[in-house]
Amino acid sequence: VYLSFLNLKKIITDISFVKFISFKFFNGSLGIFRNEELNRAILQLHTKKIQNTVYDNSSKKTIIELLLPHHNEYTVLNLLVGLEIKKLSQSNCYILIGENDFINKHIAIALGFSNFIIRKKKNFVIRLLAFIEAIKISKLKLGDSNLMKLKYLGLDVGKATLENYIRFHNDIKNKEHIFFKLLSLSKGIVEMNYIKSIFDHYKFDHFVIGETQFIPHRIMLLYALKKKIRVYVR
Repeated sequence: VYLSFLNLKKIITDISFVKFISFKFFNGSLGIFRNEELNRAILQLHTKKIQNTVYDNSSKKTIIELLLPHHNEYTVLNLLVGLEIKKLSQSNCYILIGENDFINKHIAIALGFSNFIIRKKKNFVIRLLAFIEAIKISKLKLGDSNLMKLKYLGLDVGKATLENYIRFHNDIKNKEHIFFKLLSLSKGIVEMNYIKSIFDHYKFDHFVIGETQFIPHRIMLLYALKKKIRVYVR
């Protein structure tokens, strides 16, 4: 919800409505932002589009993570790194992006990327089942030392949980800490299952990621390393 709010706020404050209408319906410039410096960067990136070749006969695949809608600098850097990897390895690129993240998708399209994996919000049932699973695997032993040892699908989901809890929920009342640790753990489980399904399906060779802390980024990093995928971090 928080990221969705940030994304909506960013769209309203950063995009020129007139420029967007011109681009969308009248074949206008890709520079749809109020910030002219960003527009110039977009147009410069667009000139690199001719380099973004599709390797139809290649089995190699690169995934580029763009899950931070409020950090366009990460987007640009990740895409540029992805382009270089693509040229060197002759792999095809897939963009992992949040649902309704119009700005980052626009930047990726300007650079010639067209394969998008949309990370949609999970429904209540999936999140509830993950919460139940969190109770089951933790046995409600949620002290910091116990969490540090907790694994799920062979990965240190407990460490990612504790990191996420300290970052986002450490200021809550003591009597509520069990619930919020379980909530962080269940979030880690949801992301672990999702990332496993994506990575196992596409069988990526390279992974570009702009952030390695917190959930889901820590989970993605751990799973990519487990699968011996080459990871490129900003």
